[in-house]
Amino acid sequence: MKISQTMPALPEVGEPTAPASPIVCHCKQITEAEVHESISLLQTPTVEGVSYLTGAGTGCAACSCRVQRLIDGKPACGAFGLCSGCGNCNALCSCDCADQSPCAGTPCGG
Repeated sequence: MKISQTMPALPEVGEPTAPASPIVCHCKQITEAEVHESISLLQTPTVEGVSYLTGAGTGCAACSCRVQRLIDGKPACGAFGLCSGCGNCNALCSCDCADQSPCAGTPCGG
């Protein structure tokens, strides 16, 4: 969770870096890993509880659906996730990969 705004130490040269966790809340820069951590801390996870612990959803609130999907054990992508084929928003994508996306065509991926 983002409790401190200090920058993490940079890895030493040659030290492998962990892959970055996808951002769930762009307003507050809260990652999927941080949301999962807060879910694990809550006895009964709710969007409000995750918001309280992380700040996710306290800006524009557009990520509330993604947070709820993570609470439900689903991928966070939703209709507004990025297409793996072209990188455009799934809701606007018309490439061949869009039809294969688990989130294509339904709000929040159904």
